[in-house]
Amino acid sequence: MPPAPGLEGSTLRQVIHISVGGPTVRVHFSNTFGTGPLTITSAHIARSRGRSAIDLTTDRPLTFAGADSVRIAPGAMAMSDLLEYDVPALSDLAVTMLIGAAPADVTGHPGSRTTSFLQAGQWVSAAELPDAATTDHWYLIAGLDVVADGAAVVTLGNSITDGRGSGTDRNDRWPDNLAGRLQSDPRTRHVAVPARRCAQRRHRRQYGDSRRPRPHSAVAAGARRSLTERGALGDPAGRGQRHRRRA
Repeated sequence: MPPAPGLEGSTLRQVIHISVGGPTVRVHFSNTFGTGPLTITSAHIARSRGRSAIDLTTDRPLTFAGADSVRIAPGAMAMSDLLEYDVPALSDLAVTMLIGAAPADVTGHPGSRTTSFLQAGQWVSAAELPDAATTDHWYLIAGLDVVADGAAVVTLGNSITDGRGSGTDRNDRWPDNLAGRLQSDPRTRHVAVPARRCAQRRHRRQYGDSRRPRPHSAVAAGARRSLTERGALGDPAGRGQRHRRRA
């Protein structure tokens, strides 16, 4: 559950690291596992300046079928309108929401390895949230699309693909490192790297569908390749071995 002051009536700011850049974005919001309706009164996107700080010159409101707010029924998802918003590759975007009604059971991802900020009241366009409660957890965001000409390679795997063993706010999961390598080569700069975690059954029981846990950046046209991590197998010396397969 979110820390105090809770989601209802509070501002939630979350940071997403994207792989490819592009001129247009949209955000997916989820109430997939909610037991009641979710109301997002206002949502904005801006470039992150680190921690809870945003660049106010880049702050833009998101709309939903032209409206400033959206009500998401239990078990449903919502998508913002396409927004002309030029973003560079490998940048960090802050998505800030003012939550109206929030269900008792909240859709989220506890292994974000990214700090989220929660502060009571309306602070959607605040430059910083110095009094916010912090948590290494994502809530309500199911994805972020960067619409651009290009392709995508989806990474599928267990908790290592999700970032286990990487540092908080460092964006050094192996899919992040792959995205950096692709961006360093002019031949592959058009390739996005959305990530998906497919954990074992116990994770699905505890956290819901583990294939949809974390915000990702993707080319809206869809993926053309996938990389699947088949697990980390220990050897007698205690070293893990990763097995990857391309589909």
